[in-house]
Amino acid sequence: MAGFVALRNDVHSLWVNDLIGEGSAPIGGEIVTSALAAASPPADRFGDVTANNPHVRFHDLKEAGWTMVDIGRAAVDVSMRAVEDRTLADAPSRTIAKFVSPPGSRSLRPA
Repeated sequence: MAGFVALRNDVHSLWVNDLIGEGSAPIGGEIVTSALAAASPPADRFGDVTANNPHVRFHDLKEAGWTMVDIGRAAVDVSMRAVEDRTLADAPSRTIAKFVSPPGSRSLRPA
């Protein structure tokens, strides 16, 4: 992988972003994970995410969950998981998005 991946949290929502260097080319990827027990932010907190932030590849402001990151020699694989009910300890979960950063990439792409 030519770029890097930054791991972040504490926004109480799920995000995958390009980190932009000089100009408009990505220099790396950013993974922001949610929280299992905390409430998600109000839907309008971030405005029109897609229109205002072309570097955002994915966002989910409603789900509570976690992110699994598999860092291997060949790629970085990301699986974003959401729980169906954050108030139940045994609530089922599901994958809501998958991304990969293959060798030579400077961003995360849908898998």
